[in-house]
Amino acid sequence: MRSLKYKLGRKLDPAPSIVSYRLMRLLLTPRLRLILTLGLPSLFIFCGALVFFLNMNLQENIDVLKKDFKRLIVERPEFMIKVAAIDGASDELANEIREIIPLDFPVSYFDLDIKYLHKVVNDIPAVASASIKITVSGVLQIEVLERTPAFIWRKKNLLSVLDVNGNFISLGPYFRQQLSNYAPPKRVFSRI
Repeated sequence: MRSLKYKLGRKLDPAPSIVSYRLMRLLLTPRLRLILTLGLPSLFIFCGALVFFLNMNLQENIDVLKKDFKRLIVERPEFMIKVAAIDGASDELANEIREIIPLDFPVSYFDLDIKYLHKVVNDIPAVASASIKITVSGVLQIEVLERTPAFIWRKKNLLSVLDVNGNFISLGPYFRQQLSNYAPPKRVFSRI
């Protein structure tokens, strides 16, 4: 059964009205279609971006968000170095290395300049060579090959310790005190 409302309702005419027909024909023109499909959306996007980037407070907020996001990634526990382990060095040299290295632990792997640390450790006179690695467990591993003292060189009141190749080795204050109390004999060589 059909509804009576359908028959009693308005008359459905399949032909469009004159205004609708003219508007449809106007929208089919190539220039107007190009303006409406590309021009207006581009204008809206351009004006929105212009307002967005001209707002200085908004730019500062974006910069703060970027820095916070970078900090969030950099300071993850997986990337943090908690301890420095120094192997192959005497206690005095290890303490000297800890004093010279400018690190406050924990420090992020991304904030660490390993080449600079390598240069700083290798510039210590008592170090023959050093290698620096970061282990998976978050330990800064410093492997040191210490120079072995071979000669004591005394010039006036200055004591110096040299290795086999003649490289200068600095001494700790305790060792310097012990060597300063040592007085060489008056006559080392006798003439025959």
